[in-house]
Amino acid sequence: MAMAEDMRILIVDDEETVRNVLSQVLEADGFEVKEAASGEEALEFLKKEPFSLVITDIAMPRMTGIELLEKIKQLYPATEVIIISSHASLDTAITAIRHGAYDYLFKPFEDIGLISAAAARAVEKSRLISENQKLLEELEREKEELEGRMAERTAKLKKINAQLMREIKERIRAQDTAEAANLAKSEFLASMSHEIRSPMTAVVGMTDLLLETPLNFDQKRFLGAIQSSGENLLQLINDILDLSKVEAGQIELEKTPFDLMEVIKNTCEAQAFHAQDKGLELVWWVRPEVETHLLGDTVRLGQILTNLIGNAVKFTKTGEVFVKVKQQEIPGKQKQKV
Repeated sequence: MAMAEDMRILIVDDEETVRNVLSQVLEADGFEVKEAASGEEALEFLKKEPFSLVITDIAMPRMTGIELLEKIKQLYPATEVIIISSHASLDTAITAIRHGAYDYLFKPFEDIGLISAAAARAVEKSRLISENQKLLEELEREKEELEGRMAERTAKLKKINAQLMREIKERIRAQDTAEAANLAKSEFLASMSHEIRSPMTAVVGMTDLLLETPLNFDQKRFLGAIQSSGENLLQLINDILDLSKVEAGQIELEKTPFDLMEVIKNTCEAQAFHAQDKGLELVWWVRPEVETHLLGDTVRLGQILTNLIGNAVKFTKTGEVFVKVKQQEIPGKQKQKV
């Protein structure tokens, strides 16, 4: 349905009678009609308000219909123009159409209904052009808004990516620093452990030699304390070295056949002196059903047992430390050897 502004028609003719006839016909069709007696007056009307259609005579003083047509198409391209003429000429009709006229009609009007039909078609065309222009402008605005949002989001993404790159670089630097620090720590521990272990090995070895010589009770007790302390210190050094290897991912378990009974016996005998020094009794027992011939890393097992038994002796004030080895059954699983 046409809007009110789409129903305005301007009739331009220097003959008042023609203007009146056309106005009556078009107003009866529901159009709002204004009249102008010249091309100059028509342009003044167009400056003040929009018209969907201008119906103009071709032969007018000062400004012809063709000249008015050119002005209208230049200034108001959405306004349609119908040229009317009392002098039928193919050349002028072609000229009018080439300059953008919607139609070319001849006076006098044999069928006044032709004017109504042509005006209705021209107004509808003008309306469609106007709506199409509005749609194009709306699409252009939406395009600009979309481009603006895309540019804004792109800028945000670039900012986020730049921040992520900085964080990644910082984390890489922090990781490199941490790895360098861990390497330096491991190298330091390995160096210091080696420097300490060498003399302590010599001390323990010399103590072993002295214990084989004739000594009285106190001398043997004192040398035993030196030997035990030296062995504990060597064990501590080995633990530090093992920790460095674990952190570096270099520790490996060696699976070799060993006698569990012998490992437990040696470990308990090594801790017996500490127990006696505190007035404790160290007792160990392996139940008969336990399989003692096993496959594993006897060095690591010895370290575990030494730490467990040593802590038990260290934190037990009176009484005894009892080491018991038994075979534990886990529901739903086969028996495991401990």
